[in-house]
Amino acid sequence: MADVARNVPLDAGTQYYADYIRTKYNLGDFFYLDLWPLALPQVVIVHPQLAAQIAQSKTSFDKGPLVRQYLTPLLGEKAMVSANGHDWKVSRRLFTPGMLHTNLLEHVSDCVEDCQIFCQKLVEHATRSDVFSLEGLCAKLSFNIVTRIIL
Repeated sequence: MADVARNVPLDAGTQYYADYIRTKYNLGDFFYLDLWPLALPQVVIVHPQLAAQIAQSKTSFDKGPLVRQYLTPLLGEKAMVSANGHDWKVSRRLFTPGMLHTNLLEHVSDCVEDCQIFCQKLVEHATRSDVFSLEGLCAKLSFNIVTRIIL
């Protein structure tokens, strides 16, 4: 792994690491990666059709121990991101209509307006050279857009 880290840019994302490993070791469209003790073992899938087959499967795959450890306490057991099985299906069924392409297109101009306000606030902070909570501004932007689409 040290060799991989030396040959990958410092700011590279995890996808880049996976592709570098695949290329370096002449691996196929999917491979098993075990980085013990740094991370849990994982299957890396790099072929779009194979990834779509798994992501769009009718089978609900378990989210895994990291989701249970970190996201479930924050979002709750029945949140779509952290739920499994029946709870996931119920959450997904409620969420899907709002994310249909035709529904989202109706909200583009409002989302652009929200983003313009967000950018204006960033410019104001930059002009004043003050320290501020970017997380707070991003959370407000996300909340505004999501609630607009859902409601």
